[in-house]
Amino acid sequence: MAPASDDESGEPRPRVLQRSRPYLNEQMITDLKPNRVLTQSRDQQGAIHVFNMVWAVSDVLGFPNRTRCTAMALYHRVRLYYPDIDYNIADVGLASLFTASKFEDTLKKSLEIQAVAYNIRYSGDDPINSDSPVLEEQHRRIIGIERQILEACSFDFRTRHHQPFLIKFSKFYNVSKPITALAWLIAIDAHKTLACLKATPQELALASLIIAARLRGIRLGVIQSSTTTPSSATNSPIDPSATMSPGNFAPSTGPAVPVVYDKWKTNFAAVLETCHDILDLYTDHLHHTFVGPRNGADAFIRVRIELNREAKNEGISPNNNNLGAGMPPASPVTPGNYGYGAPYSDSNGNVNGRADRERGRRERDEEEIVVTAGDKIRGGAKGQQLTDRSLHGSVRFTLSKKREDEEWKAINKAVERGEL
Repeated sequence: MAPASDDESGEPRPRVLQRSRPYLNEQMITDLKPNRVLTQSRDQQGAIHVFNMVWAVSDVLGFPNRTRCTAMALYHRVRLYYPDIDYNIADVGLASLFTASKFEDTLKKSLEIQAVAYNIRYSGDDPINSDSPVLEEQHRRIIGIERQILEACSFDFRTRHHQPFLIKFSKFYNVSKPITALAWLIAIDAHKTLACLKATPQELALASLIIAARLRGIRLGVIQSSTTTPSSATNSPIDPSATMSPGNFAPSTGPAVPVVYDKWKTNFAAVLETCHDILDLYTDHLHHTFVGPRNGADAFIRVRIELNREAKNEGISPNNNNLGAGMPPASPVTPGNYGYGAPYSDSNGNVNGRADRERGRRERDEEEIVVTAGDKIRGGAKGQQLTDRSLHGSVRFTLSKKREDEEWKAINKAVERGEL
């Protein structure tokens, strides 16, 4: 879509401008849902129900994990942006799976997905196919929800997945195959939470590996393994004889494996926050996860104690929502003002990436993009409101920070001239 111009072309200028931001931080999530009708616990239970449905339908249709994970991320996003949506959450889940199948190029018709979900839900009845008139009303609802999903993600169809990072990190740190398999399941469980919106793929992969390794007695994730320098910047091994939190759990006794987080474009605080989001799921909904019943609540409590102690050594408060890593907090805004977290470019519009010159098949604007943890809280609100859309005309969606700045410059000039 062309930018808002400063000439007399007559092109309508938007009053609401929304830039695609694929990641959110905790403050943005809080601002987006201040008047949530459901409690956090009930929201989590609803997400688990949708996850189970998406997983069952995907098993029948043969969707890969990337489509399932994208579906859950879309579900969480649309539930945040439209918390008072009138549709049943099962319809929102099916619409998310339908949209994800387009995003990931694993196309299935909406009616096919509905028919499989119906046959799973009513397994005692005669099975139906996609031509059944029973599905027509639900089909219309799902198409309407798809439009809201596309608006929620600002029509940005690019997706990033944790699976390649998980395999890469496992090889880099010589993690055994059983631990890698456990981390794989932990990362899938994480999509039942908002961690899939808050964490970059490398953060989610590292957090899953750290939890899996510590469940098996390996202290993966320390920043520095040396204990000769009693510095606050050193994650020294925990003394098993020290007095610990409730349960008196002994720490992992295996080798300490240091991680240089800067190498992976993240930091310990961001990965720690993701770990806590995942551990909260196992604490509150242990028996509704893949990994929880296999390990028990005590094991996850021990992991939480270890991570909290190492965070304290680093001067980071547990569950600090990324604000303890030297990054400024997000600006206070009215709920609904945010786009969606991390821009693909930095605050100056400079994209972190490199052209795929080896193949020569991509245009310059299709560069590989690495999102850094610091990008996740840059960019603020411009004063637009979701509820202003019907009052002030068009909404413009954009992917580029540079384009966003051009749009706002033209809009502000139009306001000065009294055209808006």
